[in-house]
Amino acid sequence: MRRLLLVATALGAAAFDWINPKYWALQASTAKLIGAAVGRGSSVLEVDAVDGAKNLYYLPIGCSVTQWLDEKRAKDDLAPTRLAASKNGLGLEAVACRDNGRKPPRLKEASFDACLVLGALGRAAARGGPDAAVETAEAALRALKPDGRLVFVEQED
Repeated sequence: MRRLLLVATALGAAAFDWINPKYWALQASTAKLIGAAVGRGSSVLEVDAVDGAKNLYYLPIGCSVTQWLDEKRAKDDLAPTRLAASKNGLGLEAVACRDNGRKPPRLKEASFDACLVLGALGRAAARGGPDAAVETAEAALRALKPDGRLVFVEQED
């Protein structure tokens, strides 16, 4: 009987491996920040959008979203992301990085109401060092309208 109980406990614990309190706390705070910063019908730039449709679910209806993608992601099939956007009442466009992901895409200056920088600076630094992170931040800030909102979230390790 004790062996059965130990096996059941071990199996039960393994079944809940997907529960990661730090991850879910980060998702909750990200959703709260986006909800507070982005209004209905806003034009939104998602910098280095590696998560496909995940962050689209946090945006209000009617937003027009431009996802800044690295070269690998830009070559993927974006149909699932486009479908998720349409189901949530969002418009979606994708722009790709230049120079094998080392340069940000060309974006029209002062054209976005909000800019989502969700883990993008850490990924940029990992790819090209601190200068790449600075260049990513500068490109995102240039793309914001003067009264635009920057939503910045980086996960600490």
